Amino acid sequence: MGAFDTYRLELSCPSCNDRHNVSGQTKFFEPEFGSYHARHFVCGALLPVEFSPAELFRARVWDDEWFRVRECNGAPGDFSLLVDYDEMFTCTCGEPLAPLLHFSTEVQAGQVCLTKGTLLRALDRELPSRVDFASAEQLVPWTGEFATFRRAVLQLAHADEEHRAQCLQAAVARRFAGYESWAEPDSSVTGWSHLVGPVQCESCRAVRTRRIGLALCHAGYMHPVLGQGWDGGVLRLGQRVQVATDWLTRDEDRGFFLRLRTQTDRTTLTIAGDTCTWGCGCGAGMASVIVRFAIEANGFRLQSMHLRVVKDLADLADVDLVYAPDFSRAELRGQTVKRWRPKSRAQALAYLQEQLRSRWQRC
Repeated sequence: MGAFDTYRLELSCPSCNDRHNVSGQTKFFEPEFGSYHARHFVCGALLPVEFSPAELFRARVWDDEWFRVRECNGAPGDFSLLVDYDEMFTCTCGEPLAPLLHFSTEVQAGQVCLTKGTLLRALDRELPSRVDFASAEQLVPWTGEFATFRRAVLQLAHADEEHRAQCLQAAVARRFAGYESWAEPDSSVTGWSHLVGPVQCESCRAVRTRRIGLALCHAGYMHPVLGQGWDGGVLRLGQRVQVATDWLTRDEDRGFFLRLRTQTDRTTLTIAGDTCTWGCGCGAGMASVIVRFAIEANGFRLQSMHLRVVKDLADLADVDLVYAPDFSRAELRGQTVKRWRPKSRAQALAYLQEQLRSRWQRC
């Protein structure tokens, strides 16, 4: 990440209340090698800055990129910062979200504090009225000349407030162009697998319709996880996938998925995804999607989808394959450099156990 500052906090989706572990990086506080840089913002932590709060609150443009969206009374104090456009995302419930970071410069001279964060409905017309500063990178076209870019940003920043709000709305709308297809993704697109439908949280038993990605196929796999015949697309409850199932009897890993049990019960195949950056609103913790397929004569039928908090191997007792790219021993396509792989399944499981425990100790 170089000199950039980073941030991390947990925020709730305003539509479904799912809890998201939101993180990213920002250039807003002028990080430079040789001065303050690589600061990590978490709520309540005081971090040093090299500018006067009064200077910030007088500015129409900050650090040649960040423009003032709504008017300010000019007094140093609290301000809000909209994250970069590529750090906005869509919740699994389908709501486009824009993280807004709230800072205070009143705590102590020469320091700034991240006080809280908010997930805004990105396409809400009221979004600009909540934002003090936003990046102009997606609003002003880059022509290859910095002086031209800077003049255009200054022109935007000195336009009337309604125009600035409309420009920001248009930029965010472009970021989420096509989101309307969330519930009905294009089934003809191969290479990626999307699970769409009711998913139950195993902790609180709540059921919500979600769209979740699962790496059942990948350009680097020698064979798709489910077998030859599944090249990606949309999977829904009850859907049948016609694939070769002869691999079930072989003790082998599949793509980035580590095989936990040497044989299935011959009636179901259970697959666990990686720990997500989000979890159910009940607060159980960051979840993994658990997908269960019924094994049929000519393939699989999607039987159920659940969310489960996985903290150690005991939580995977009923799982056949788990997403573990660091420890899978499967061959990858087009490998030019030999990668490290565990010598045995026992070693892979030991490493996976340590990874799971370390991950939850950091939470």
